[in-house]
Amino acid sequence: MRSDYGCNLHELVFEPLTTTFKTYIIDLIQTAILYHEPRIEVEKIELDDTGELEGKILITITYKVRTTNSRFNFVSFL
Repeated sequence: MRSDYGCNLHELVFEPLTTTFKTYIIDLIQTAILYHEPRIEVEKIELDDTGELEGKILITITYKVRTTNSRFNFVSFL
């Protein structure tokens, strides 16, 4: 219910998928996690654009929970 939560990737749906744009997406995600989820430490964010022709990008975030040092993976479709 917070309007400032997240990184508004839905606004970028029709942008061309260049290397610069991929870097921009990763930066948006890192910034959103930094501001909205202080309990985790991001280890790696990967974009898989093999489904680009179908209009699909797979985003994989590898992170560690700061208090427990437990590692997790989160995969999301854009």
